[in-house]
Amino acid sequence: MRIRTLTVSELNKYVKKLLNYDPIINNVSIKGEISNLSFPSSGHVYFSLKDEQSKINCVLFRSNFKLVKFKLHDGLHIIIKGYASIFERDGQYQLYVENIEPEGIGALHLAFNQLKTKLKTEGLFDDTHK
Repeated sequence: MRIRTLTVSELNKYVKKLLNYDPIINNVSIKGEISNLSFPSSGHVYFSLKDEQSKINCVLFRSNFKLVKFKLHDGLHIIIKGYASIFERDGQYQLYVENIEPEGIGALHLAFNQLKTKLKTEGLFDDTHK
């Protein structure tokens, strides 16, 4: 049996369908470290999630980013929930992040510590302001 020759677009579309119908890939939690973090003007957030041996590209759309209560930065260890799919135009698979939490401590605790550090840096805890 011979299968017809596919175009690049047809192959990418087929792989995307395979990924979209996989129950594990459609609802995955992954932990790792943020690297290559960028905040383009679109409002979406792009970064890589890496561990000691591998990395995967991630996108956090603006609507989900608005729900994040803490500041993202390179080196932050996180747990993401989302799904893997292929960006057909480039033929690369990536994680589409729906929820993001810091690994180990809660999001509100991290946000509180980040705010406290910012205010301390600005000198607002100095005795002269009391």
